[in-house]
Amino acid sequence: MSKPKEPQLEIVEFKALSDNLILPLTSIQEKLKTPNWHSALQSKGKKFIDKKGNTNYTFVLNGFKTETIEKNNIYFDNLVIRHSKKEGISYFIVRYHPEKNWLRESKDFQHFNGRLSFYGLKGNPLGTSKLKNGESITDSQNTKSGHGCALYVYPGVTVCSNLYHSDGTSNGYSCLTSYEYKISCGSGGGVDSYPDISYDDPTNPDGGGSGSTGGSTYGDDPDGLDDIDGGFVPVLPEEEEKINTDELNNPCVEGIIEELLKKDMTLTGDLTHISQYILDLFNNSSDNSLYFESSQLGKNSEGNDINATTTPYLDGWKINLDTDLLSDGTKLSIGKTIIHESVHAWIRLILKEDRTSDIVKDLNLIYQKFQNQDNRLNLTQHEFMGQYVNVFAISLSVFDNHRQPMDYYISLSWGGLETSTTYSQLPNKNEIQKIIADERFNKVDAKGTPCP
Repeated sequence: MSKPKEPQLEIVEFKALSDNLILPLTSIQEKLKTPNWHSALQSKGKKFIDKKGNTNYTFVLNGFKTETIEKNNIYFDNLVIRHSKKEGISYFIVRYHPEKNWLRESKDFQHFNGRLSFYGLKGNPLGTSKLKNGESITDSQNTKSGHGCALYVYPGVTVCSNLYHSDGTSNGYSCLTSYEYKISCGSGGGVDSYPDISYDDPTNPDGGGSGSTGGSTYGDDPDGLDDIDGGFVPVLPEEEEKINTDELNNPCVEGIIEELLKKDMTLTGDLTHISQYILDLFNNSSDNSLYFESSQLGKNSEGNDINATTTPYLDGWKINLDTDLLSDGTKLSIGKTIIHESVHAWIRLILKEDRTSDIVKDLNLIYQKFQNQDNRLNLTQHEFMGQYVNVFAISLSVFDNHRQPMDYYISLSWGGLETSTTYSQLPNKNEIQKIIADERFNKVDAKGTPCP
């Protein structure tokens, strides 16, 4: 008996796969939210050749619709293509439902906490296994149309090998987690399978697929595929941008946001500040996004310009900046507005995720003062924010590279907080309002400059 080969790992691009691996995937077209199934795939995946010489490919797949309704919207999918010497080529989808703590803190597949659900290419469920620290604690059986498939997922194991790119270069010795599985289907249950192709087929120099199984057959039901086992290396989706500026279409404003994300490098060399803290918090969040867009917002009921709004949107909040502000105001006025609105988003994040915090207690106390007024939620937040204008001013000063005296940034930061008790007690309101107007309309005394 020949000695088993050592496992091999490789980073591979989807476009490099042979046609006989790719063509059968047209069957998933109708199950994708995008009109082009090819664009739903993350371009780079993992190629894993196990000790038995079977080749397994795994790619991230976006927008795949299944027959079951997902109550938990935190999941990601891997497309697995497997080429077995014994069984030919097979396809299936692995859906990962990670626990939030694993997604936030670990992302270590060897100790995966959550569920793995297996689907065929047509979205039909094959089974689910719940894992704790990478070990299966429940397995399931799915039955449909009189046929059944039982899924077994074995504990995740570490596979170590030189990690190669397709051009032959190496990242050095790397260790990744692989899972082994077995799917046993009743008569006719089948796997998403392409007709057998010889492992030595010259048209398939890469040797075949990725490692999992499927559910609905591609073509005729194949014989002898009732029991399928194999292995695969999971692939995490690329990190999405949690601060989304796609709808702004304004490079200048996008640049302001990027600057507000930077730490203060002029004083201690590494000093955080409120806008940097808040924007970075969203940027690194696994499940809360911050979106930016611009539109004509007009005036409020008192005839004042609405510079921006912050509202719930998709998986987070959307800051909508007034187009007149962006065209008429200085970068200082725009920066002040983004700081102000990001604080609104942060407060709403705290209200959503940390209801027992001291901040929420303070907001509840303030709310009692405004609970009978129409605009009570905004008034409550502005009253709270009025206590921290100096903190906002520091961020604005960092953004402007400390070009002006701090009092100037403090005055500008009062914009939008005129209803607060703290503002009502100030002796220099006229001076403050002049500075706010100078920057908002780029008047002759403005210290900032407008976007081009």
